[in-house]
Amino acid sequence: MKHLILIAILTNITLNMFAQHRVLSPQNNQDIAGQYGSSDGVLLFENGRFALYGYATFVLGSYAITKNGIDFTPDVPPLFAVYGFHNPALGDGVQMMFQGFEEGGTYVMFDDEKPQPIFNQDANCFDWPFVYHRENKPHSITFNLNKDEYDDAFGDLTIDNHWQFANDQYNDFIFVFNKPTRYYLPFKGLLQETTEEVKFLQVSANFGDRLLPFTPKEEVNEWAEIVQMENRSDISAQDQEAVYANERYNMVGLESENYAWDENSNLLVDTLNTEEESEFRATTYHDTRFLKKYVSIKATRKTNLDISSLQPSTNSIFFTSCEESEKSYKNPYNQVEAEENTQLDTIPPIPVPDKK
Repeated sequence: MKHLILIAILTNITLNMFAQHRVLSPQNNQDIAGQYGSSDGVLLFENGRFALYGYATFVLGSYAITKNGIDFTPDVPPLFAVYGFHNPALGDGVQMMFQGFEEGGTYVMFDDEKPQPIFNQDANCFDWPFVYHRENKPHSITFNLNKDEYDDAFGDLTIDNHWQFANDQYNDFIFVFNKPTRYYLPFKGLLQETTEEVKFLQVSANFGDRLLPFTPKEEVNEWAEIVQMENRSDISAQDQEAVYANERYNMVGLESENYAWDENSNLLVDTLNTEEESEFRATTYHDTRFLKKYVSIKATRKTNLDISSLQPSTNSIFFTSCEESEKSYKNPYNQVEAEENTQLDTIPPIPVPDKK
């Protein structure tokens, strides 16, 4: 959804034929910050970051001005990432949220159980977040990306597809899948100008060998919102040592000075919480009064493995289909009535602790 919103707020610019043009040598990031393209293209930010955007595409990275143009280095996130939290409120139960696995072709295996596809074949009509409950804590969690999902265009990005993680203490997880794409390959750009003083960016073949018209950031509609989206995407998509999320799995940045740890719940509690705000914030996706700190669990093993050799189950973790909506997975948090004004069942009432 965020990709569609981004496209909608970007200005629609067309590019005339470039009969003659000259190469420009930008001196700093401020001079070139803005949008290059229309419905898809490149966004350059003043902080040296960029974003490739388009339909279902939002890839972040860093750029550097050189004597030969602009070098673009996309961020290459891990194929799989696992974050764990010890949630006392779950008791012996286990809760898992799967982020990004809607792309398909992935399997998960708990301990020595058979691998299961995470989504059914031809899954559609997704109702995020996808939360899965188990009765027993797994000591081993293994993910696999079916090799049939690989694309020849990935080139050097063809990577180990079978990742194993060990678990000791956690019973509440965020699992992240970052599907490989050719947009993770580095590319180059050359800033140029026509005789009519129209600026554009010519990008190398890795990005389609295209000419992208320039719009300065001051003329881009909703530029401030676009910058905020880039910041939020950095939080959710990269391989962080820890991520912070509320009960509805909205991953947010943390202003540590405003929070104190509650030992009984293991939650971070907002010490600036007020009675006036509590009713509204308890019933929304944006509630930040209580946050869970999910710690990164590093993979213990990465290898190449054909999933068929493990004889996977045909029963998927989640089933969702527009044609069979009654059988499809439903977001459990949509069942919470706004007027209840309570934390969800997994969060008991918590007093605000003193900051130490």
